[in-house]
Amino acid sequence: MTMHVTVVRPEELGPSEEKLWREFQNSYQMGAHANYSLTYVRAACRADGNGRVAVAEDGGVIRAFLPYTKGNDGMATVLGGGQTGVDGVISSNDPVDLRRVVRRAGLRGWRFSHAPAGQAAVDPYRYQGSYHSAEVHVVDLRNDFDDYMNSLPKRRKRRQALERELGDVRLEWNSGEPANRDLLLKWKAAQFEYVRQWLSSPSSRPMVEELAASDNEDCSGITSVLYAGTKPVAICLHLRAGDLVAGWMTGYDPEYSRFCPGALLQVAYLEEASRRGVGLVDFSYGDDKHKREFANASYRVNGGAVWARRLESAARSVYRRTRFRD
Repeated sequence: MTMHVTVVRPEELGPSEEKLWREFQNSYQMGAHANYSLTYVRAACRADGNGRVAVAEDGGVIRAFLPYTKGNDGMATVLGGGQTGVDGVISSNDPVDLRRVVRRAGLRGWRFSHAPAGQAAVDPYRYQGSYHSAEVHVVDLRNDFDDYMNSLPKRRKRRQALERELGDVRLEWNSGEPANRDLLLKWKAAQFEYVRQWLSSPSSRPMVEELAASDNEDCSGITSVLYAGTKPVAICLHLRAGDLVAGWMTGYDPEYSRFCPGALLQVAYLEEASRRGVGLVDFSYGDDKHKREFANASYRVNGGAVWARRLESAARSVYRRTRFRD
């Protein structure tokens, strides 16, 4: 069979490609993740002028979609960068000659960062060793939810203290008020320099606004607010696809940090998520203390690379074996 690769912007994909993309997403456990959705890829690509999708056909049949952004050196990397929790290739999970895909897409190579262990199509190209592997913490809400909630540290005293100072604590599940999203971004930018730099790009905020407002089957934005009285003290923006919620941004008012508003938001959010049919909440990569505290399950992700030329692939393998030893 002869492989043919077409490079397009994701908005150029038609209804038949959209249908196949969603079928591919359902081919393995984590494939339905919002970061793999066409809604997410299109929003990220609109924010990135170098964003593209390589459509790989073999024997006249589409075998895979490869979303990426291309650098000046011809290297392709993850579309959405550090904002993308999981990555890889969108395919039926059957073997795909990704080296040929990369070469025929006109790329020098393609690097992925956080491909779940179940994504078999990238298995031959994963980096070896624990240095390039990470554990992603999740909350599984599908069984024994009451037992799970009872296992969490009690925070009644902090909640009661916050209520005494500001008023009743309550959660608004999905706020349509843009001011709440803007407040979240303000808190995150003040807390993390990398977020401030990312938001300083003219295209980043439109991406956030588009995804926050999305309401599609494969990806919908959920901006939830924890109020104390009339004051928002913690806010999160997550992406939902079916019964899986992908954590994205959570922030809180530093003035009330002594009450641990982020943790109070997390408890209230998980309770409401369970009532709304959410089965899995993905905290994304990172080994933060609060993720370990709330998680009751996990899965593995790995980075890796596909090089167009075998010689460069061999040279890179030698380098990595020397540089990164377990």
